[in-house]
Amino acid sequence: MKMAHHNKSRYKVTTEHVLLKRALMTVPVAFLLAFIASTTRYCLNEFVFQTNSYVIVDSCSDCYQHFQKLSTSRTIPKHIHQIFFFETSDILPKKLVDGQQSWLRQHPDYTYTLWNKTSINKLIREEFPFLHHLFHSYGHWVRKADVARYVVMYQYGGWYVDMDIVCKKSVHELEDEASHLNKTVVVRETEPVGFSNDFIGVTPKHPFFYTVLTALDKSNRWFIFPYANTMFTTGPLFLWGRYLNFDQQSSFHMISNKTYSKYLHLLHNSSWHSWDGIVIWFFFKDRVSFLFFLFALTLVLSTVYVVIKYNKKRIHKSCSLLNRLRERICSSDFVQRHRGEWKRTEL
Repeated sequence: MKMAHHNKSRYKVTTEHVLLKRALMTVPVAFLLAFIASTTRYCLNEFVFQTNSYVIVDSCSDCYQHFQKLSTSRTIPKHIHQIFFFETSDILPKKLVDGQQSWLRQHPDYTYTLWNKTSINKLIREEFPFLHHLFHSYGHWVRKADVARYVVMYQYGGWYVDMDIVCKKSVHELEDEASHLNKTVVVRETEPVGFSNDFIGVTPKHPFFYTVLTALDKSNRWFIFPYANTMFTTGPLFLWGRYLNFDQQSSFHMISNKTYSKYLHLLHNSSWHSWDGIVIWFFFKDRVSFLFFLFALTLVLSTVYVVIKYNKKRIHKSCSLLNRLRERICSSDFVQRHRGEWKRTEL
């Protein structure tokens, strides 16, 4: 009787422990599922269904009025913009100076502006106050540089170009070509889809960059890996998503890499990429290695799963045999007859 009561109490404690463990596991699983659902919904609406359309609400009436003054200009201004935040030095590296000088040499009749942290902060504070907090919340300097080029391109138009791009030929011909084709945005295509944000020509107050700036707070999500965080929140993939949701795609003039190379030369590609970006691009460029890696990974995971399953069954079977053996021993006539004698001996 005492043994049955003891087993019942132990079963109750075990059950409570299991229920508590399940409850504690449910909370992070629920958060994980909510995160996956939210991110999946955003990506599907942005890149597949193309239904993400944002406007500035009335709570920021000054911003809303600002964006109502969208430009009807059909000509890209003769103004070249570059951005350098001087993160590690107050002086431009020589390689970047050479690139900067190439733009000045090839465009003597253009206005040139080199933006830094101070001038960008001033522009955002005065013209885009609704972006001020979001801009300063970005941890990675590349994300700040992305947003900086978007506000500059919206406010002034002209040509934005990264500091590590050397100009081989004036973009005047591209301006004429875009004007002739009635295009108001010039970008370069990238593989496998989309376009880069390292070279942009656009008219001021363009409605496309209106959609870009009003979507920044919606894209400010966690995409797990550093490369994905930058690409999807402010980088080229974010820009590509905005293009897919833009209703005036015919205003874009996308030049091929072949055409791009006639005008510009990239000194070093994607210098900001962290380890995950390097891995992704390695496998993208070598697809045979990527397929082999997927096959090997699937094989390893399948083997591990089978081994774990097999060992679990063996352990469960062994435990069952031990429990049955113990019950038989405890319930045997010999044990029952001598249990009282053993207890007296222990005392």
